[in-house]
Amino acid sequence: FLRPGGELTANAQGIIAQAQYPEMVQYPRGEDYNAYEAWWEGVRAQQRDLGDTAPLDAFFARSAQTFLSGADGENRVYSPLNVYMALAMQAQLTGGETQAQLLDLLGSDSMDALRQQAKDVWNSNYRNDGALTCILASSLWLNQNVKFKQGTMDTLAQDFYASSYQGEMGSAEFNKALQDWLNEQTGGLLEEQAGNIETDPNTILALATTVYFKAKWGKEFSPEDTAPQTFHAPGGDMETDFMHQSSNRYYYWGDKFAAVSQPFAEGGAMWFL
Repeated sequence: FLRPGGELTANAQGIIAQAQYPEMVQYPRGEDYNAYEAWWEGVRAQQRDLGDTAPLDAFFARSAQTFLSGADGENRVYSPLNVYMALAMQAQLTGGETQAQLLDLLGSDSMDALRQQAKDVWNSNYRNDGALTCILASSLWLNQNVKFKQGTMDTLAQDFYASSYQGEMGSAEFNKALQDWLNEQTGGLLEEQAGNIETDPNTILALATTVYFKAKWGKEFSPEDTAPQTFHAPGGDMETDFMHQSSNRYYYWGDKFAAVSQPFAEGGAMWFL
């Protein structure tokens, strides 16, 4: 996946390029109206005009079908944004027919357009203001014997917010670095899973992406209203605790699905299907 050329830099046995996340105005905790206005202006400034989102919508729909179909009762989690960013980064690292196929899949007509779109998508989903946290993190891990172009790694850091590292694949030290990065980006919530991830000595390039999301419900669930009910799982019915809440909102249904949203306190919502 790497273009040839370039010499190993002095920092090749560690950090190659480091992504810098935007600084956001923190959510005010007092009654200062001006502070609140400054925070809200910062939230609006973080958004980007994505223009025609039809190509993005098409990719998200097709890829979701691919990743989530045929689960056979298995619980699956899929983040379209993470896969989009990973494939966009691969397009940056490739050329020729491979790059053309990736551009077509992601709905972009040029690498310049894809870089801008990926940057806008990332920024439009980024929040880290003390009220809501949403961080898409990406990283590349290179075999110590691989040559790379520093300019390409810098582009990945600047336009894709991806950090890159180099070391001995399969070594305990490099595995620990990858695991530490995963834990740092996910707030330590996946330590058990991250601890099982290791690199292989034969790997040339590993790409890791994470998503960290934290928000408060606009209307929190009352613990007193939690009670056991029957959950109809693909593998059979089971008894488990259900949270309950009453409110007026839109409810959508179709032949094989139903959907309702639960708003967050500081904008946005989670959809349950």
